[in-house]
Amino acid sequence: GVVVRAGNLLTVSTLGQGQVARVLVKPGDKIAPGQLIALVGQPEIVDRIRAARAHLADMEFEFDRQKEAVHGGVKLELASSRRQRDAIEQQIAATRQQIEDVSQQIPPYEDLLARGLVTRQQLLALKEKKAGLETQVTTLQSQIAQLSAVDFKAENSAKQSELQTETRLAELRRNVRLLEGQLSLNSEVKSPYSGQVIEIESQPGSLVPPGAPIL
Repeated sequence: GVVVRAGNLLTVSTLGQGQVARVLVKPGDKIAPGQLIALVGQPEIVDRIRAARAHLADMEFEFDRQKEAVHGGVKLELASSRRQRDAIEQQIAATRQQIEDVSQQIPPYEDLLARGLVTRQQLLALKEKKAGLETQVTTLQSQIAQLSAVDFKAENSAKQSELQTETRLAELRRNVRLLEGQLSLNSEVKSPYSGQVIEIESQPGSLVPPGAPIL
């Protein structure tokens, strides 16, 4: 027991069951609130912590490996998409130049038609050629939009996968912290008050149930 003010005799007890590993005080010692006075072995919790840490380490290693592989794959996809986009943009530029050239030919053809030097069919063929080239530009622009959509999907998919794995890792880390907290709570016997140790009631090596007095 522990003698506190006004001669009250109180006990300091365990929270969890186990085998007393060490008693850190002796009769006659003065103790303070929160002072660690004994350690109670918790092999089951220790094993659970060891297994949880090992599982977390395996998951972190696998996550890093997958993250590197996914990022490498996305990088290759984006590089390929960029090359395709550059080629399409070059096609668009060349087609627009053709449209400009044809557009410049139409007014003179209209003048020649008015003077009867060319047929209406020739003028219509020129305008149809311009319209066809404009359609090509629209189609090429749609291809660029599709590439952008594919790029976004690839990047977003990688981010979502990474977020899900990070959430899972956070859960595993939280579980390790909870187990460590449980180990500390059950294995560390601390005095809730100050006083002088009168008697040791549980010696090292003894098995104690929850709530068993140490002092």
